[in-house]
Amino acid sequence: MINKENNSSVLIVLLPLLFVALLFEIIHLPGVIADNRPDLITLIIIYFSMNGKLKMSLEVSWFVGIILDLITGSPLGVHAFSIILQVYIISSQFVFAKYKIYQQILIVGIVNLFANSIGYWLEHIIGQSYYEVNFLLPAVVTAAVWPLVVVLCQILCSTFSVATSDKDNND
Repeated sequence: MINKENNSSVLIVLLPLLFVALLFEIIHLPGVIADNRPDLITLIIIYFSMNGKLKMSLEVSWFVGIILDLITGSPLGVHAFSIILQVYIISSQFVFAKYKIYQQILIVGIVNLFANSIGYWLEHIIGQSYYEVNFLLPAVVTAAVWPLVVVLCQILCSTFSVATSDKDNND
């Protein structure tokens, strides 16, 4: 049975979060911060897919990635592939909500590093990348931001009464 209240409350929380994350991707920041900004869009989609709140997480990942490609002017499909790869690996290979937070940080960092490497490789094949790309620091920053995203999303989900399938197993 489909619970329409749960689906609408997920959208009430998810859409503004994705909009704010898209804004953070396109705002102008100083060079050091801009080169090492966390992948907030992926973290938000991972959070909602790991708790079973987002049923079509791969479709949402692809759509948001295409929008990010169009907004940033990168080759079409590179961000979409990177986001969908991370969400697919984490949602299919791990029972992610069962892990402790430090284990989740490690998994998010490794998967993000892997997806960024694949994305860089794709951009290099297309001819759009430079050889001075740093992979390690953005993955570390993304992993370090994961607990903040979890806390923020838990607060918003409890505020807007979004039901979870796994009740707070990530502590």
